[in-house]
Amino acid sequence: MLIRVLTALILGATIAASPVVAQQPLKVATEGAFEPFNYTDPSGQVVGFDVDITNAVCADAGIKCEWIRQDWDGLIPGMLAGKFDAISASMSITDERKKRVAFTNKLYQTAIRFVGAKGKLTDATPDGLAGKRVGAQRATIAATYLAEKYAKSDVKLYDTQDALRLDLTAGRIDVLLADEVATQRSFIAKPEGSAFAFLGPEIKIGDGIGIALRKDETDILDRLNKAIAKVRSDGTFQKISEKYFPGFDIM
Repeated sequence: MLIRVLTALILGATIAASPVVAQQPLKVATEGAFEPFNYTDPSGQVVGFDVDITNAVCADAGIKCEWIRQDWDGLIPGMLAGKFDAISASMSITDERKKRVAFTNKLYQTAIRFVGAKGKLTDATPDGLAGKRVGAQRATIAATYLAEKYAKSDVKLYDTQDALRLDLTAGRIDVLLADEVATQRSFIAKPEGSAFAFLGPEIKIGDGIGIALRKDETDILDRLNKAIAKVRSDGTFQKISEKYFPGFDIM
């Protein structure tokens, strides 16, 4: 009898610790500075594709999401420190990141591409950009790619996409490397980016974009994976994607 009581108490404590079962909000962090995937509206709320698609996934899984803003390079450290429970910030699933955190199955996938002034550069290979000033946001797959492939370039890293683009428009770097869809929608298509264009082919790295969790959150991971499969197959994903990325296929 005592063993059964102790077992029930242990199981009860385990259930209470789970935000999913206890219906406590799942605290989800995002950068809030990567339009149109995640950004901050005039009221101070985080909005964008990452927010909408993650809310849809959470709703299907029976989870309430509570959104928190966090600078990009503090996302993984903050989650591991217990400041929040999950990350949905256009974070690519890579082997290096999987050493520290768990990822859901792929939500979507985009490519990274070089961007430079129209007509100035035509070769985006390592030799073509040798000696050139090349920028990327730190702690991104673009930064890792430059470190691995572009040793002949003068690589400069930035805390935010805004700072990266500002240095490109000011002529302090020759090219940048960043997410293709975000760069097209929030830079090239706008007046400040009209003098710039993509350079070279698309570069796809990793296994797509996922929601990151601590490795011990196996129950939440399983629920989110089932919901992702549903949202990607029942038309919900396509509807939200078309709202933000008409003409782009990011499945």
